[in-house]
Amino acid sequence: MIRVICCNMYPMILNGLVDILRSATDIEVVATSLNGSETLARIRTLDPDIVLFALRGDDLGAHDLARRIAGEHLRTRVITLGDDLTDDQAVAALRIGVHGILDYE
Repeated sequence: MIRVICCNMYPMILNGLVDILRSATDIEVVATSLNGSETLARIRTLDPDIVLFALRGDDLGAHDLARRIAGEHLRTRVITLGDDLTDDQAVAALRIGVHGILDYE
C-alpha cells in the first residue's frame, strides 16, 4: 500500500485529488492539508511514502518543502502539482529533491 498525504490550498482541487486517489486499490490517503507547514508536521508524524504538493503554496512551496524533507532526512518523496511550469522551473525542482512533477492539465 502506498501511503500519501495530499496538500493543496484550494479545497476543491484537494478534494478532487483525494477522490481520484481513493479510487485506487493500492493507495491510502493518510492525511490532507491546506498549507505547507501543516503538511510538514503531518509528514513528520505519519511518515508517508509520497506527498502530493502544489508547486506554489500559501506559506511553503514545493521547493521549500523538498529542502526541509531532505534536510531532516525524511524518506517521503515529493511529487509536485503545478501549471504553466517552464523547463527551467521543472529542472530546478528536480535538482532540489522533487521526485516528480504533474501538470494540472
